[in-house]
Amino acid sequence: MAEFYYADDLSDLTIEERMERAFSLPSRLQDELERLDADRAALSDRRQKVEQLVQDINEIHPRLQENLRFVLATLYSGVHEKHLAESELLASTIETSIIKLALIRARAQTSLYEYTIPSSQPSRSEQHSQATMSAALSALHQKLIEEEEELDDEEKVLDAEMDEYQKVLCMAEGRDGGFRQVVEDMARVRRENEECRRDLRRLGWTGD
Repeated sequence: MAEFYYADDLSDLTIEERMERAFSLPSRLQDELERLDADRAALSDRRQKVEQLVQDINEIHPRLQENLRFVLATLYSGVHEKHLAESELLASTIETSIIKLALIRARAQTSLYEYTIPSSQPSRSEQHSQATMSAALSALHQKLIEEEEELDDEEKVLDAEMDEYQKVLCMAEGRDGGFRQVVEDMARVRRENEECRRDLRRLGWTGD
């Protein structure tokens, strides 16, 4: 047994050395067995850890996929809504600019071609024309008052909607979010739009 274990190392040894190694063989074998047991235990422990990791991955993977889908859906929705709001803001700004140009043109025409009543005694036909014009102006004035009241009602509804929109936005994004700035710009542009429309109607604008 000792010759098998030590192999070629015994060829150069004396009998006393061979006997000493033979007597130490059981303890060396015991050491080897203990080392093998330790290696086997370490291997078993590592195997258990690997199996636990595989189990954890199998449990976490579906949750990660669900979280990823939720994040992607939320992120895309927020970006899409912001782009939509920015596009609507741009369209409203362009519309307001066009209305402002129409208001400037109407004011210029009013300044250049303002109607004045002749100072001399008007004839009967002129009196009839003035009466007809007065009636038309009165009717137009009444219509403008009604339209202005309708605009006031629309503005109140719009302000209420914008307030609700801003409350939701504050909850979702905070006070300093970029989306909030878009909403505030939209409210400002719409207010300017309505103010220009009122001025144009006072000057006789019919919506062209």
